[in-house]
Amino acid sequence: AFAKKLEKGLKLIGGIFEGKYMDREAITSIALIPSRKTLEAQFVNLINSPIQRFVVALNEVAKKKQN
Repeated sequence: AFAKKLEKGLKLIGGIFEGKYMDREAITSIALIPSRKTLEAQFVNLINSPIQRFVVALNEVAKKKQN
């Protein structure tokens, strides 16, 4: 109820992160970082993608040699 009453008048001016005061821009940047699970999935896809493309290319070469 309190937050709803002040919804339009409540503004973020900063915050504490790991024991240090940070301004609004820094806190907003931190808030936009994806979750650890999302970052891990993105990393795995980043590593897997070139390997997967290489395997597909090798399979295409193998198919051409069979024909």
